Amino acid sequence: KYFVVQEKEKTKVIYIYEFRHNSVLSLNQIAWRRNISGSKKIWIFMEFFVLNSFCNE
Repeated sequence: KYFVVQEKEKTKVIYIYEFRHNSVLSLNQIAWRRNISGSKKIWIFMEFFVLNSFCNE
């Protein structure tokens, strides 16, 4: 598992690669698509999800 953080359109884009659970990658794809629309709530959730996953690892 590793994380790639990039700045895109003034919004933090977090790519999450979890090779043990496909559901995590699917969630990331949905969040990335919503990011194009300019949604901020999904990224608050994603940041929490990343931190929570990192702590549980």
